[in-house]
Amino acid sequence: MLKLKPLSLNDDVHEYQLLQQIGSNENGFHNDMFGASLSEYKTWLEVETDAAMGCNLAVGYVPRSTYWLIDDSDMPVGIGRIKHDLTPAMLENSGHIAYAIGQQYRSRGYGQTLCQLLVDECRQFKINPVQVTVEQENKDSNKIVQHVGGVLVGRFGDLNIYQI
Repeated sequence: MLKLKPLSLNDDVHEYQLLQQIGSNENGFHNDMFGASLSEYKTWLEVETDAAMGCNLAVGYVPRSTYWLIDDSDMPVGIGRIKHDLTPAMLENSGHIAYAIGQQYRSRGYGQTLCQLLVDECRQFKINPVQVTVEQENKDSNKIVQHVGGVLVGRFGDLNIYQI
């Protein structure tokens, strides 16, 4: 059974290897660790741990939590993020959740599972409605968001804006 695991300072080479399968801005998912060294990855884990607690955030950023989608063999197959809140500017062109599945794990339904688990986790943060943005040409992600209850509420440039 697939499950979410919060990012941890103890995350190892398996999570790092997953991040090397996801481009730096693949389908709108920002992955600063694509092509990074293992040392840079360890520093990134510290930054993301701080971000989950709302510490040391850059101006204009909000607290965010990062999760791994873990398969039955305890291997990471995807990554997801939840922004705990959206600023007024973010409401126009951003969402609470973002996710990506490693290349070798795609087309197995993992994206839909990860999206649903992230929406469920948002409820723990009392986020309602959950806002999700998807590039219009990303047909698969648009279908996934609609399948988990997303209703199209607007567009910003080439982004569809959904609320769940």
